[in-house]
Amino acid sequence: PGPAPTLTPPSAVTRTLPNGMKVMYVRLAELPTVHATLLTRGGTSDEPAAAPGLASFTASLLDEGAAGKSALQISDALDALGASLGVGAGWEGAEANLYVLRKNFPAALALMADVVTRPDFPEAEVARVRDERLVALQRGKDEPGVIAGNAFQSLVYGAASPYGRFATTDATRAMDRAAVAGFHAAFYRPSAT
Repeated sequence: PGPAPTLTPPSAVTRTLPNGMKVMYVRLAELPTVHATLLTRGGTSDEPAAAPGLASFTASLLDEGAAGKSALQISDALDALGASLGVGAGWEGAEANLYVLRKNFPAALALMADVVTRPDFPEAEVARVRDERLVALQRGKDEPGVIAGNAFQSLVYGAASPYGRFATTDATRAMDRAAVAGFHAAFYRPSAT
């Protein structure tokens, strides 16, 4: 097959915006698409001990209404741009991923900014997502993979560690708009990126 080809990755450019947010990008001019990822704190490790699951609950509500737009309006606007936007939270932080054609990037980035920095957290959506999570938690009690995962986390990390805790029905029932908005305000900030 011959020698392995030489791989020379492009250099990343790093900038700091006036608000303190760090931006790193790699430009590949031959590609017609842009993939943007926003990383911030606000993961499982940042949750209060009494509210396991709050990080993923907050992230799941970001695109359920933002800057006065409903979830459907946000979805329709992204569809019109041919863009996809996903939000989520992991152990160490939260992220938003945007994928769009380069020519539509400015408009799609504005939508992403609304979702991440100006979520409305409508009461009806908070209640709906909370109910969905309660059903999923109940269903998880019968799924061996979920049971094993929770047991593993508890045994390896212990209840004192944020990595050893997992969402419960009691903690999820207690989550409301105020808890979500407070968690968002604390961790979705330029200084947390």
